[in-house]
Amino acid sequence: MRDRLKFIASALLAYPLFRLSGASPVWASNLPRARELNKRGEKLLETGQYMDAIIVFNNMREACAEKAYCKAVATYYLGRANLEMAEYDKAVQHFREAESLFDKLKKDNERATVVQARARILAEQSQYKESMDLYGDAGSVFLKFRNTGALFEMFNSTGAIQAYKGLYNECLECLGVANRLLPPKADPRQLALLNNNTGLAHMMKQEYGIAEDSFKKALEQFNKYGDRKGVATALNNLAFIYEARSEYPAALKAQTKSLEIAKEISDLRGQAVALNNLGNIRLRTGNYTEAREAYQGSLVITESRGMKQFAADTLNNLGLVSVVRGEYARAIETFKRAHHMATEVGALTSQAWALHNLGFIFKDQGNLNDSRTCADNAVQIGVKSGNRKLEGAAAQKRGNLREYVGQFEDASKDYKLAARLQRVTQDPYFRSLTMLDLANDLLRKGHSDPALKYYRDALKIRRAIGAPYGEFACRMVLFYVEKSARLGKGSSGDSPEARAERKEDLSRARKALEVATNLITADQVTDALLLNYARARLLLEEDPEKAVTEFTKLGAAAKSAAMAKYEYLASVGLGLAYEKLGKKTHARTAFQAAADYVESIGKTLDEKTRETFPEGEQILGIKNKLAGEGLQRVGPA
Repeated sequence: MRDRLKFIASALLAYPLFRLSGASPVWASNLPRARELNKRGEKLLETGQYMDAIIVFNNMREACAEKAYCKAVATYYLGRANLEMAEYDKAVQHFREAESLFDKLKKDNERATVVQARARILAEQSQYKESMDLYGDAGSVFLKFRNTGALFEMFNSTGAIQAYKGLYNECLECLGVANRLLPPKADPRQLALLNNNTGLAHMMKQEYGIAEDSFKKALEQFNKYGDRKGVATALNNLAFIYEARSEYPAALKAQTKSLEIAKEISDLRGQAVALNNLGNIRLRTGNYTEAREAYQGSLVITESRGMKQFAADTLNNLGLVSVVRGEYARAIETFKRAHHMATEVGALTSQAWALHNLGFIFKDQGNLNDSRTCADNAVQIGVKSGNRKLEGAAAQKRGNLREYVGQFEDASKDYKLAARLQRVTQDPYFRSLTMLDLANDLLRKGHSDPALKYYRDALKIRRAIGAPYGEFACRMVLFYVEKSARLGKGSSGDSPEARAERKEDLSRARKALEVATNLITADQVTDALLLNYARARLLLEEDPEKAVTEFTKLGAAAKSAAMAKYEYLASVGLGLAYEKLGKKTHARTAFQAAADYVESIGKTLDEKTRETFPEGEQILGIKNKLAGEGLQRVGPA
């Protein structure tokens, strides 16, 4: 917590806990018509009927006549209604007018309530420092008046801000103070707010079981109180939990209902959240066009309303659609926008995901220095923020990079760290990716049977959670091809048993290729490149002439997509195919292109990394030194 909030929290220990007075201005008017309209408008606000509430509070302003306090209250509530609809400019206009009126009347407690409402706007626009300063200003006044209801709202809200910033321990600290401010018989809405934000903190720490329990309690309490916006929020959060655990039908049902409610009550922020989360579900289940449409719908709202952190998160997600479709320049631009926006508002987790995503593209483009910087920074932010899901995903990608430069022991440590974190966070989606990397690590060490079990288990997880698994089928092809190739080496490679096993491995590779071909579509450009490589790699073992054709196609597609990794793999593959066919001149040309690429990358690396880089692998079984070795075998021109 910031220093002033810590002071307020510690000062509360000296006060008895009074009955919650609520965060609204205290009513003090003898105008019965205005008073009745005030009560009706408050109820409309609580039940998410914001347009009707605006009409009522405008009528209330007229009923107030010349009574300044009455007019100030009505103006404050007009601001509240516009705030709930994310009409921030109108809300600020009303709040400043109400604040001025309360200030003239020397109503400090009510003025502080308006300041707190302005702080919420700043928070929703991701201006966290400014928001926390205003909350501190308001809290000092609430402490003076012992307004425990307003203090509850303040600590509950600042707890949410800390969670969005990735400071989960500070979030729980704020919520602990809010919990202490609740009376023995708190109303359902206050309990719901506290449970919702407690769930938020645990959700962002990937403690999904605890978070789900909190959100379900919040949903029940919001329903009991008749708070439709609260119901939509709780459903949104539950959908996020289900999506994170890959329970897609449940996620889709909860998210769709949340979006319906948000539209019914004109809650733009709620619509943005629901659309973003629907995009996540569509992306995870391979519906890329629908995912992009949902993300773009969310982005229109968040950017127009100045909700920068939320816009950064949506940009991160939108960039992933571009990656899948092979639109790498577009993806890089999108991730950089996300990182800039997140850095601007100090949103740690959003920054780290942008770096994580950029590092992935940079690696496959051969930009290893930038990739390493992104990977290291993403892991560090994951540790700092306490976001174990992020830390695990970043560790896995850093392992990929270390594998690429031949630092296999360090890569193995990263994969084991990622797997450990993913077991804790109950995240099958990322865990399945890490299992493939662990399988490859075992195969390199000669442990083919446990490696195969990891592959099969990873594939089962993907199928079970309903996520696309075309990539996994491709990697299964490469696994069997590499396993077969390794069996062919050494003194026992020509034994009848080894030949039979190699034949069986290649047969399994063909079956896996058939599965992958049926799963991967043309718009999945990244997976399509992998599929083309897997097909060519298998043909290299069975029919080098056809392999030449496939590797040539792969090289053209990789060049068009600006994916240097696959250009290298195509060149190496062509060299190996031509070598098998006895066409040394063609082989030399292909190997030279690959060797030039590897050399260009090596020049950018530090001295220590250059030592291990030749042993590194672009993909399973294809080392960086392979092109140079091929040149030596075919000899000079």
